Amino acid sequence: MAENGINLASVFATIGQASARLNFERSFNQIQNTVITRLNKEIEDVTETATSVRHVQALEKKLKGLASDIDSLQVYLTGNNSNGIKLNTLYDDITDLKNAFSSDGDSTDATDAEVTNFGTMRDNMVKDMKNMFLISHPDINDGNIIFRLKRDIPTLEELQPVTGVVDVAGTSEADATNDNRAILDYLSDLQTEVSTAIDTTRNTETLSINMKINYVAKATHLQANLTEITVVEAQEKITEIDNLKLKYANLLKAISISFEVSQSMTDSLNQRLQPTVPDKGSVLNLFV
Repeated sequence: MAENGINLASVFATIGQASARLNFERSFNQIQNTVITRLNKEIEDVTETATSVRHVQALEKKLKGLASDIDSLQVYLTGNNSNGIKLNTLYDDITDLKNAFSSDGDSTDATDAEVTNFGTMRDNMVKDMKNMFLISHPDINDGNIIFRLKRDIPTLEELQPVTGVVDVAGTSEADATNDNRAILDYLSDLQTEVSTAIDTTRNTETLSINMKINYVAKATHLQANLTEITVVEAQEKITEIDNLKLKYANLLKAISISFEVSQSMTDSLNQRLQPTVPDKGSVLNLFV
């Protein structure tokens, strides 16, 4: 029907079409916001998968523990090496200190110069022994060799030979002329103790190095596993997230296409409601 040249059906159809688009855009925005919220939640769930997180955390905890073990072992190994150097020096110093009495162990006299030299060398030995590290490791048994040596420091500090006779080996305390033979015998015992400490230190050094190699190998293996898991799971999560994005993008696209198809049908109907106007010059214009 047309009133005053106006096709009311066409007008109503146009108004309805414009109103429908406005309502659709409003509803589509709401749907889009809902989809984005849901997508973000699902992406968060994928990112924070409980199983993978616990697995990675367990590996990281083990790796951290191994790193701590390696650090503590390195501290022990460094101190052990330092003590080994000092022990070898101490062994040579004791030899020199014993030679201050006699070059061949026979009964001889200790001169004033030898007594003075003894005091200087003894003080240097005491200093080196005090500078040794008291180290320990829960998985290494070294017999507390450094602690036991340090217990000899007070005795060593008090050693003071006198100018005069050095009695022959085996002289009893009752028959001794002075304390020179007792000092010499004590130094021999101390040197034996130092020799034992040197052997023990070498053994613990070898043990420490082997343990460190083992710890580093385990740490390397764990790090490789952690890296592999991280890379593989990261790629899997990226793929899963991309699939989620594609799924919701297709959903929004389908809704949009559905509306456009509906609008296209409405446009087609609206065009049919428009009055047909004959071309200019057409004979049909006589009837309009």
